[in-house]
Amino acid sequence: MIVVKLLPIQAADPDRPSECPYCGSKVLQRWGSVDRKLVNTDSDTTTGFRFRCSDCNRTFRDYPERVSRSLVAFRVQYLAAWMSELGLTTREIEQALDFLGSPASRSTISRMRNGYAGQMLSKRLANGQKYYLDREFIDGISQQFGVVLGIDGGSGKVLILGTLNESYAPRVIAWLEEIMHGVNVTIKFKGTSFGLVLE
Repeated sequence: MIVVKLLPIQAADPDRPSECPYCGSKVLQRWGSVDRKLVNTDSDTTTGFRFRCSDCNRTFRDYPERVSRSLVAFRVQYLAAWMSELGLTTREIEQALDFLGSPASRSTISRMRNGYAGQMLSKRLANGQKYYLDREFIDGISQQFGVVLGIDGGSGKVLILGTLNESYAPRVIAWLEEIMHGVNVTIKFKGTSFGLVLE
């Protein structure tokens, strides 16, 4: 069994950003911190820092990487798009996200699937192999038993998503490495970590 485990989101870097996003000035003042509500698997809030530009006097917020203006964390959006590509229905994705501690409605899941995260995943899948959950596997009749795929939101509880249409685990791990790059996950196989922390 291969388990995709989500790692905690790191706080924003308290150092100053390199420049103002509005005018490009390098002279910035830290203007306090702000807690942001977020639909995520490990916490309900994240901390960002506010900065004020000394040249244009505008303020802006600096959040952890991959936290945007959306209330739903990028990795939750990406996981929803990924589960959709695996062949899960919207109802199954809704139940999986609820299990992971990130409840979302079916319309939100549909928006996540078609939004930026879904488009990013589609580009990554366009050039390579695509695996999906094998719903046709019949014990004792089907030729090969595929790799079982699970997901852990960080609590240690694993949700089994299903059996993939591939039986060679290293091939699946290489595929996961490629498509999960930048999503802050680790991949484990039969309880033994391969040390693949993809950030």
